[in-house]
Amino acid sequence: MIKHILSILLGIVLTISNIRAQKEQWTIFNTYNSGLPVNSIHTIVIDQYNVKWIGTWGGGLVKYDDESWSVFDTTNSGLPHNTIYTIKIDRENNKWIGTFGGGVAKYDDTKWIIYDKSNSGLPHDWIYAITIDKTGNKWIGTWGGGLAAFDNKNWEIYNTSNSPLPNIKVTALAVDFKNNIWIGTSGELVMFDGRDWYNSIDLNIYPTIEGVYAFHVDENGKVYIGIKFGGINIIDGKKYKSLTKENSGLPYDGVSSLTTDIDGNIWIANFGSGLIKYDGMKWIVYDSSNSGLPDDNVFSVTIDRFNNKWIGTYSGGLVIFNEQGYSSK
Repeated sequence: MIKHILSILLGIVLTISNIRAQKEQWTIFNTYNSGLPVNSIHTIVIDQYNVKWIGTWGGGLVKYDDESWSVFDTTNSGLPHNTIYTIKIDRENNKWIGTFGGGVAKYDDTKWIIYDKSNSGLPHDWIYAITIDKTGNKWIGTWGGGLAAFDNKNWEIYNTSNSPLPNIKVTALAVDFKNNIWIGTSGELVMFDGRDWYNSIDLNIYPTIEGVYAFHVDENGKVYIGIKFGGINIIDGKKYKSLTKENSGLPYDGVSSLTTDIDGNIWIANFGSGLIKYDGMKWIVYDSSNSGLPDDNVFSVTIDRFNNKWIGTYSGGLVIFNEQGYSSK
């Protein structure tokens, strides 16, 4: 009898310890407990000083330095629009902010410069994606104006009438180690090496990839491609792999963002099924039913130097996750 009671007590203690450990893995910031202006977080980037720059859906730009919060919006700054789809940071720590309606804003921590359809060569004011190549050129994917290349002085526009670009809706961009530009459209995937264009068939990718919404190039040169409704594709040199709900542990094929950590694990933001980790063999799904994640609709995931995962959700705010517990030191 005593052994039975002790066994029950031990089980309760272990359960409480597991719950406590799980809670320590997750940190949630929202409008109630932080300086966030809204709970819809679309993109997160981290600069060289470990400062987080957070693009919100309707609440402007947020700066978080692990201690204080600063909000930049159309009422208190030069930001031209409060909905931010993408942010990239250049070598000089300038923030290039793609808005959904106000073009591109460049912010150097003091001054704002706005590039839009009315004052520059930018062909469209709704910005889906920005990437920066090895020579500092900015590549900007627009909702309906194609692809814009900007060298800080001159603009060059690529669309369906003057290039092999398959669609003027450019949804994702990345630069690989060879300075090739990977271009995801609502149509087909293409790659541009500065002179020639290559489509999915040229790249030996089968089936043809359509609706690319995320890219990531890891330190080994692998290209990870997130498809809106088609799962993940991995290009490793001449090797190609497709991971979908049908052939893997991916619970849903909608991929909005993906990245890799220092151990090579893939972290996937899934709009509908939460946050997913894949180590090459095992799949782990973190959602609102089995973890501290407050919202299963995840827009973005990025990883800082301490291996913390910074997660942007549709309505659950900003989430930090670390299996060993959140660390900033």
